[in-house]
Amino acid sequence: MRSVKQLTKTKTQGTDTKQTIAVWASKEELKAIDNMFKSAAKTDLRLPPVRMKRIAAAWLDMKTEWSEYGYDSKAKVTIKPSAKDITNYDKVMDIGLKLSREDRVLIWSVAISWASKPYGTWTRVAKKYNCTRQTVMNRYRGALQRAHIAINFYNMI
Repeated sequence: MRSVKQLTKTKTQGTDTKQTIAVWASKEELKAIDNMFKSAAKTDLRLPPVRMKRIAAAWLDMKTEWSEYGYDSKAKVTIKPSAKDITNYDKVMDIGLKLSREDRVLIWSVAISWASKPYGTWTRVAKKYNCTRQTVMNRYRGALQRAHIAINFYNMI
């Protein structure tokens, strides 16, 4: 992702010049931030659940025949996230902590919505915020812009 810190000179009163930072993100940069949050949401769904350590007092199921060992129809195949996924997840968490709570909740709820379903639904998130899906899209775009500003301000990527 290319840096967006472009210094521009603006005239103030008198002969002083003040440097300001132009931080508006392009569509490609917003899409990159969006994909980063969505991949972090997929990683979050693939992480193992947090469990309390406790002593289990239960007997194991005893198999009656030798042929029953090795196959379990109830067992789920879980795909564990890679080190790259965990690193991206950690970066996204750091970026999220720099945002306001409203932006963080909105971005994360949209990302989880897209990670849990292959098509993602704006209406599901819109029902949570009690507004239309277009309003949620606009708020989401604004939250991504503020995330882009946070990334550039804190030099996070």
